[in-house]
Amino acid sequence: MYSKVVEFYIKNINVTPSFTDLKIIDSYTDEMEEDLVIEAMQVTIKNNKSNTRYATRYIKTILDNWLNENITTIEQYKNKVGGKNARDKPIERSLKKRYGTKI
Repeated sequence: MYSKVVEFYIKNINVTPSFTDLKIIDSYTDEMEEDLVIEAMQVTIKNNKSNTRYATRYIKTILDNWLNENITTIEQYKNKVGGKNARDKPIERSLKKRYGTKI
């Protein structure tokens, strides 16, 4: 039976992953919580990177960055980002120059 991380990866990122991709993703569970690895995959999905051939590389980069910041638990991640990913924040766009209103 697959680990929770591998099952999430197969279901949400890549239906037919290579053995190497599975090993790469699963290897991070030795250093961090499974839920944090899944959170990295959820960030990948939110940022629309899950349907690309570089999804595994994107996930790996997120996880490497978190390890460099000594984030190994989901609690540490939530404390670091305030429970939100920077990309989750709405962007206020100003059209004042053209239309005189904000949207």
